[in-house]
Amino acid sequence: MRELTSDCIREILFKFEQDTSGLHACALVDRKWCQMAIPLLWQNPFREENSGDLTKIIDTYVNLFTPQQRQILQLDEPITTPLFIYPSFVREVDTLIMMIAVKQWLECRDKIESFLPVLREIGLTVIKISKNLMRVYFRDFFQNPQLTNLVESQVSWLCPNLHYLHFSNILFDKSIPWIILENVPNLKHLEFTFCQNINTEQANIHAAATICERLTSLIITESDINTDDICHIIKSASKCLRNFELRSSISVATHLLDFLAKYSRNLKDLKIRLNHNHFSDFIQSLRSWEKLEYLLISCDDIYRPIEIGKYLKKFGGSLPKSLRKLDILCNWNFDSKHLKCFFEVCEAKLDYIYFGGCQQFGYDHIQVMIQFLQRSDIFRLIYVHVEDTSLVDSEVTHGRLVAI
Repeated sequence: MRELTSDCIREILFKFEQDTSGLHACALVDRKWCQMAIPLLWQNPFREENSGDLTKIIDTYVNLFTPQQRQILQLDEPITTPLFIYPSFVREVDTLIMMIAVKQWLECRDKIESFLPVLREIGLTVIKISKNLMRVYFRDFFQNPQLTNLVESQVSWLCPNLHYLHFSNILFDKSIPWIILENVPNLKHLEFTFCQNINTEQANIHAAATICERLTSLIITESDINTDDICHIIKSASKCLRNFELRSSISVATHLLDFLAKYSRNLKDLKIRLNHNHFSDFIQSLRSWEKLEYLLISCDDIYRPIEIGKYLKKFGGSLPKSLRKLDILCNWNFDSKHLKCFFEVCEAKLDYIYFGGCQQFGYDHIQVMIQFLQRSDIFRLIYVHVEDTSLVDSEVTHGRLVAI
């Protein structure tokens, strides 16, 4: 039997990239397969699927500690020389899973008091040795603010190739996000989820924001972050920004919309939670995003009716021609005349419109949609919420009007 080429083996291994047991099996074929499978197997060791083997991962990393590290941590276990420098393969780290792994490893040895020192050394081992670290998820520091100090002490070692940062469920007691941003010059994705106390005190936000000049995606979900800080990041990313999501109780101030319109003209995906008081300003900004392909509009209370009729025509006329998908996750209230005006002025050839949040649709609204669908191919699909689904006749609309 002829030996497979490296390219063939690589293609086979990529099929198992998310299958840990499959990669394990491939690594046992022979030396060549092992050398090619191990980097994939160890590129993301701290993931939930590996929860059954977390202590073994820490065992492997501890074997790479220097004598000085072992002395500081008072580790007297025998050393087993590993076959590979496993941390060098790491491309992705989830700090929550790493913390769970360290905790489990120490509990087995009745040394839980050494949690922070061991976690620090494990983190430094990964950060210093890995040259391909691309993604870091900082998660669940909320109950232990000391961990933010630990992060601060290690950020200078962050790999310059790092391009994805996600902070989740963290209570910041310092300006840690901006300190980190100064050490990741190639950052492309920045995300905050359920974070608190994000501010610029003691930090040079202007210096940090210039590091975001390659940022293509900014996502903020239910996080306490100053609007001015968001504007600084938007300005720095400028035309590189392609995806912006703001799903937070932060007030979408007029100047934030102005910054998006002025500096982020290449936006393709926009998901934004709007206060109806700023809807007029938002419509004005829409004209600036000539490359926008996807728009999602939400609000704080999806069940509270919002009178939007007087804006609907102007909204339809402001939608960029490039737009292909429109999701309305608000209970907009408007009459059928306003809806007709919206359809008549809209020039975007949408693959679909989702009106699922709108609870007030009745017979007149449906008739306007049917008439428009019968004489136009601008909209391929319209999703609506109706109490009486019989109002939507699939034979008349050829399946293009869908009741939900």
